[in-house]
Amino acid sequence: MARTEHLKIHHRIVRLKARLDECYYELGGLLREIFHHQHYLKLGYDHFEDYLQETLEFGVRKAFYLIAIWEKVNELNIPPKKLRRIGWTKMKEVVRVATPEDLTVWLARAEQLTTQELQTLIRGNKDEEAAKPFTVYFYQAQREVFERALELAGLMTGSESRGYQAEMIAAEFLATYEPVEEETSAAKEGGLRTVADQSLST
Repeated sequence: MARTEHLKIHHRIVRLKARLDECYYELGGLLREIFHHQHYLKLGYDHFEDYLQETLEFGVRKAFYLIAIWEKVNELNIPPKKLRRIGWTKMKEVVRVATPEDLTVWLARAEQLTTQELQTLIRGNKDEEAAKPFTVYFYQAQREVFERALELAGLMTGSESRGYQAEMIAAEFLATYEPVEEETSAAKEGGLRTVADQSLST
């Protein structure tokens, strides 16, 4: 009898874990499958974190770095040969800031600089960019959902910036639903709470 899909993915992950530096892109895609389809439950684990610790001996933050790399590499169409020349610790920094317009520049910097030098450069660029206020109105229950989503995005990206976390949540939604025509709904009035602009831009 053929192995079920979740077992195939699991056994591939086990084979790749010792080759993280050269196979981080593929590993990120496989971990994404395990997480989004909750295959860890079928493998006997109550939580994704438990599966990571038992199988790969690293935590959820590192796993979500790899997942984010996989998603952005596909979005930006980064050539496979570049992945072989740039390790995952530098690639996770590149995908945080690179756009289609400046991708070539960031890839070249990643090849030339150390991870620490690249992080310093990125922080400097972020400091020069002035954050702009943005106000969102929530019912209390909606705010609680959004705050939980921000917390998860923080774990996935490793970033403490609320603005960046919100951007990643929006990017994930667009990647999933953008081809589908969205329905519009009238905004409800009364009993709304405000999330301060700074909570999304700090």
